[in-house]
Amino acid sequence: MTRKQLSLQKFFSRLSYLFGLCLLLVASAVSRADLPINTKIGGDFSLPSTASAGTTSLAEYEGRPVLLNFGFTHCPDICPMVLQRLSHALNQLGSGADQVQVLFVSFDPERDTVSHLRDYLKQFDERIIGLTGTKEQALALLSQYGAVAMSNSNTEGHTKAPLYSHTDHIYLIDQEGRVRALYGRDVPVSDIVAGVNTLLSKSNWWSKLFGQ
Repeated sequence: MTRKQLSLQKFFSRLSYLFGLCLLLVASAVSRADLPINTKIGGDFSLPSTASAGTTSLAEYEGRPVLLNFGFTHCPDICPMVLQRLSHALNQLGSGADQVQVLFVSFDPERDTVSHLRDYLKQFDERIIGLTGTKEQALALLSQYGAVAMSNSNTEGHTKAPLYSHTDHIYLIDQEGRVRALYGRDVPVSDIVAGVNTLLSKSNWWSKLFGQ
């Protein structure tokens, strides 16, 4: 084979590779179209957490998808169910779970101390990080994410521990800290996993393309 033929072969080989890469990137972009960026809710926050002696912020997980949920440890049914779903999602992600972080934020800080949250979350999955703070911080963050939590104990001097009616969405947050999807309790865990994998596939392709 002549030098000219070798050069042509190398050229067409590279051209074929680039064409295939373009097709994959287009396919990836199409799949991400189902995860529009929600600009009306979300944003960074920083709260005391079970992950450290100090505070943990959403920004610390830049570069990783995050699954976020709001709840409280004395919730009799909804919160345990959601936490089980989050644990199932991590298990279904397999090795991909190492690239994802799950955050559970309590809006009942008077009872949900960091130590109590840590013990509670261990019952579901030790990979889940719990966050708490002041009542004011909790209310501000609920509003920031368009979530609601209303105490059912509305009688003055009520001695019974309060329960809450609250939104139970699981928020899918991308590697840049933007909300991309909200999953209700009726959404199959497989759909949550598919959403996370969509974000991971984007990240993995950029890493391969640029060698990062």
